[in-house]
Amino acid sequence: MIKEVKTKHLFIVLIVVSILYNYQYVLKYPPRSTHQWRQADALSISLNYYNEGMKFFEPKIHAQYSTDGKGVGEFPIVYYINAMVWKAVGINYFTPRLLILLLSFLGLFFLFKSGQLLLKDGFWSLVLPLLFLTSPVYIYYANNFIVNVPALSFLFGAWYYLLKFRENFKQKYLIFSSIFFTVSFLLRSTMAIGYMPVIFIFCLEFLGLLKPLISRKKLLDIFVLLLPLALVVPWYLFAKSYNNANNSVYFLTTIRPIWIGENLGDIWVKFYNNLLPNFHFDFIGGLIILAFIFLFVSAKKLPKQFNIFLILILFEIVSYFLLWFVQFDVHDYYTLDFFIFFPPVVLGFLAYHKHNNSFILQSNKLKIAVSITTVFFLLGCAIKSRAKYNSKDFIFNKRLILTKDENDYWNWYHWYYNERGLAIETVKPYLREIGIRKEDLVISFPDQSPNISLFFMDQKGFTNLYYYDKSLGEKTAIYKLKGAKYLILSEPNLMQDSTLAPYLKNQIGEYKNIKIFDLKN
Repeated sequence: MIKEVKTKHLFIVLIVVSILYNYQYVLKYPPRSTHQWRQADALSISLNYYNEGMKFFEPKIHAQYSTDGKGVGEFPIVYYINAMVWKAVGINYFTPRLLILLLSFLGLFFLFKSGQLLLKDGFWSLVLPLLFLTSPVYIYYANNFIVNVPALSFLFGAWYYLLKFRENFKQKYLIFSSIFFTVSFLLRSTMAIGYMPVIFIFCLEFLGLLKPLISRKKLLDIFVLLLPLALVVPWYLFAKSYNNANNSVYFLTTIRPIWIGENLGDIWVKFYNNLLPNFHFDFIGGLIILAFIFLFVSAKKLPKQFNIFLILILFEIVSYFLLWFVQFDVHDYYTLDFFIFFPPVVLGFLAYHKHNNSFILQSNKLKIAVSITTVFFLLGCAIKSRAKYNSKDFIFNKRLILTKDENDYWNWYHWYYNERGLAIETVKPYLREIGIRKEDLVISFPDQSPNISLFFMDQKGFTNLYYYDKSLGEKTAIYKLKGAKYLILSEPNLMQDSTLAPYLKNQIGEYKNIKIFDLKN
């Protein structure tokens, strides 16, 4: 017989999985691999807080495409906490990754506890956290530098406290739920997907259109749940005002809908072939779809509130996909919002069988089969995860999981990064040695991102970003007029670019594959 699974077993699973995914080493890594771009943006905000007075409402990045690099997207509390920790222990990559990891595990803890509330069964309560732990995109960003997974975690916490409130109607649980909704919403506005259905159902119950199930039909309850809007809306109004005042166009504070996109077919192909396989394994995705179809067919046997909740979330997920469709070409972390759909489907499916077919969930044979299948997908996820950092650091037969194209890509990526990208991570002391000060503006080519190379060098300046119709020489002329003093080339082939020739006459330094030129003379 399968022994009862308790909270301590969840923690054991988290530790074992962390070791399997090599988190003990990844925690020390700088921003690398998939979407190094967005990771560097997050750390750039933290480093600017650290360097420039810890002014919370003046977030900045190294790229100088706005007034002094000022600009903001999501509520920067996590980045600010990173800077505070750095003030105490020094600049490092371990503490920012660890903070994100702890917040990610907090979300899995809330999912497990929600399962225990609804199912009264520790084993099946563990299924939902394991569904997240077997997602390549989730486990990659669960110990990364960006806040998308923590935003999910706070949403799951809000749902858990809402279930606690439904259980005994103690006001404190509704207050906790409101607080968690607020933080989740501030970290990522699209977490409203999991928030708005709750408000809608509470209002329907208050108006007498639904039999009270999750509320007490008190105006105070609705007021408490509306507090997140009262706090979040002013923040996003401030963010848009702050960006407008400083001419910041980088941070996305609006939608990117399907109707403004070009080459929609190309975006769809990239989403389907690249992002979806990294979101989850086909087998798991198929099970989720089948579970939803079962719940849809069985709607008459389920509470109306649950049916409304599930349909609204599905509608919102589809709307989210269409409203931000243009971002689904390479922005894999945008798929994390799809996970909002998982908990209600999985818990609803399991709860249905708990009450109507309990013998199925009590079957030890089924539990053993589920356990074996989970181990297989954990190993598969480990292969996908480890390949993103070092395609040769594990003993598994990666061709069982990775396609030939994936295998070839990661082999090429790690070779190329070691040859061309690695030097930029350690060039900062050399720049100071040859007299380039932190406050000197630099130009860094061929960096297509706003902050990757500038963050590592801790230099404000400019990269290849924007002015897409200009040559490198024309960009250099523009940036020189804006105050750039040095040109830094990390790709030797750029020495052959004829448009750059006038700016390559005064080389003042060379570090591995990086060449540095003085633009002042």
